[in-house]
Amino acid sequence: MNRRGELIGTAFDGNWESMSGDIIFEPSLQRCINVDIRYTLFIMDKFGGAGYSGN
Repeated sequence: MNRRGELIGTAFDGNWESMSGDIIFEPSLQRCINVDIRYTLFIMDKFGGAGYSGN
């Protein structure tokens, strides 16, 4: 989310070590894969029939 509370991306994968990320961040251990929200909306429209118009 950005500072205006708008959803700007989707985090969809991470590893077990990233679970402690709220306490301390270890860049050599933790990872999270995410995508831009526009791609998420595209996939929802293309494969889920959500009918996103882009407005």
